[in-house]
Amino acid sequence: MGKKVISRREWIGSSALSFGAVLFGDASGQVPATPGRGPAIRVLNLDRNWLFGEEADSKGLAQVTLPHCVAKLSWQNWHPATWEKQWFYRRHFAVPREFREHRIF
Repeated sequence: MGKKVISRREWIGSSALSFGAVLFGDASGQVPATPGRGPAIRVLNLDRNWLFGEEADSKGLAQVTLPHCVAKLSWQNWHPATWEKQWFYRRHFAVPREFREHRIF
């Protein structure tokens, strides 16, 4: 009797479903009732509006979005010395009121 051959796509799809059921609940999509467990209820993205530059003061900082690279990279004429410095990233934010009674990661 021969083995059933499945494609990588089928295997990854079935594995991801099984793994997700273990982490987040059963295959029906039910989230565990344990408080503090399961997927996030609210998400606050912190990838935008970062200040970046070589100096710690706010005067010379440029606004960037993360992920970010400190130097323009290319396949030619790339010099590591352009990023071998001390760089600063800064961002201020306030925790929204609806997050205040929840665990935040």
